[in-house]
Amino acid sequence: MKKTRILINISVKNHINTFLSFFNKAKDQDLFLNKLKSFLKKNNLLIHSQGRVSLYNLMLNIIKTKKNEVLLSPYTLYEVVNAIRYAGGKCVFVDLDERTGLPNEDLIDKKISDNTAAILITHLFSKEKDLLRFEKKYSGKIKIIEDTAINFGAKLSDGRNLGTIFDYGFYSFGLMKVLTTYHGGALYIRDNYEYKNFYNNNNQTIPYPKKKIISLYFFSILINFFYNKYIFKYFTYYFIWYFTKNKIKFFEKIIFPGLNPKISNIVPEYFKYEFCKNFNLIGLENIDDVTTQLNSRREIVGFYEKYINKKLLITNFDFYDVNAFLEFPILLKKNTSKFISEKLLNEGYDVRHTFYPNISKYFDNFDNEKYPICERFENYILSLPTNSNFDQKDCKKICEIINQFEN
Repeated sequence: MKKTRILINISVKNHINTFLSFFNKAKDQDLFLNKLKSFLKKNNLLIHSQGRVSLYNLMLNIIKTKKNEVLLSPYTLYEVVNAIRYAGGKCVFVDLDERTGLPNEDLIDKKISDNTAAILITHLFSKEKDLLRFEKKYSGKIKIIEDTAINFGAKLSDGRNLGTIFDYGFYSFGLMKVLTTYHGGALYIRDNYEYKNFYNNNNQTIPYPKKKIISLYFFSILINFFYNKYIFKYFTYYFIWYFTKNKIKFFEKIIFPGLNPKISNIVPEYFKYEFCKNFNLIGLENIDDVTTQLNSRREIVGFYEKYINKKLLITNFDFYDVNAFLEFPILLKKNTSKFISEKLLNEGYDVRHTFYPNISKYFDNFDNEKYPICERFENYILSLPTNSNFDQKDCKKICEIINQFEN
């Protein structure tokens, strides 16, 4: 059986209802927003056209003339860096702590200055105790932003959702996410006074263009078609296999553009788009499925932990709810993630070879030695799929293949 990591959580019913929304009065966007507030148990939320746009709007409001630096790990997507730069911010990179997946605290302490506007942390694979320790050390002393793009629905044991623990948090509801609205994002602001100012100064003014809506709508249908389990098995798999074998990156650039960064200072027009009202209904329907989906993904993670060589585990997740597990990362010791992903592809498993890139290498002053953990993570973290295409038998087979090369 040939199986793929690609799965868009959009049903035929979702597609039909979205199509019908083009001809009927679209539902009020507050319906989805109110349901989101109920799910996250927070009222201070704004929704935007994309997660990166949520971050951009945040940056416009907190970046000042002197306080314009944001400390963050370069192990992230270029859209995050661009959003900060578009708003006039300066990215100050800090290497990760390999043990926690959070920015290295010693390095943070050295780089914090009077110009620091905030620290941005990306929720990757941190354990609850690491997040709580980070909160105790920095909360209330400096503004902290949570990038929760891949971890919607994850929470701490005290019930707080990731993205609402610190001062700000942003979410992404893109096609491949746990909760999708085709395109969409949300921003959480803890302080009530700040939230009111954000609400009154919302910088998005352009309705989502109909041509863009239709284009995205049909793109998602094409992805669903080509990654249907039968089409994938008899056609798409061989297409990917041929491209991978011959080192042709055309297809990968479409499916995972984050691996081909484009650093820019020019704000794209789409950063002004409003949240698309046509996508309200799919958000309303899909948010009801989040908890079931998260439980299913965590069950898959349990299978991986059972069969994988234990030395490849980045951490031991004693509290599974702290991660949404859009994918399950492991850290290889002998072989690069690209090498192992190609071996898995030869056996029928389409697995993403890079969790995140080390974005610092796309800057003129790049120095490998400055960010050794981020560089290592880019080349040796392998992302194992957790979607409903995979079952215990697949997890066992995938682990057997990996163990064969890593023992």
